[in-house]
Amino acid sequence: MPFELGLAVAVALAANRRHRWFVLEQVPHRAAKSLSDIGGTNVQIHDGSAQAALRAVSNALARYSHAPTIPQLRAIYTDVAAMARNLKSNEGWQSIFLPAPFKALRIVAAASAATHVTGLKPYVSGPEAIR
Repeated sequence: MPFELGLAVAVALAANRRHRWFVLEQVPHRAAKSLSDIGGTNVQIHDGSAQAALRAVSNALARYSHAPTIPQLRAIYTDVAAMARNLKSNEGWQSIFLPAPFKALRIVAAASAATHVTGLKPYVSGPEAIR
């Protein structure tokens, strides 16, 4: 996880220096043990349940102007979970963490967020995203 987190943050910051990132973890102090380089980051601890993870996300985003509420996050989670079930049961993906199904989940999550959270712009994918 430390290597992947570092890569993800580096890529995001290279594309947009104003990009904000958060760390969510199920086990207290595990992040500090394995990621000494994120010492200044406020790791949001949760118990592994979806509801606790949504509270952690809500807490991480609390200071932003378009911070979603727990009910809004729950609505987004419901949409994404439905798509994940569809990808596995109807489309036959063994894992939703492969590039194609994960892209589908990202698009559904962004569209759902734009629908449920006031002030967010709809997600744009493909060549039109470059314009």
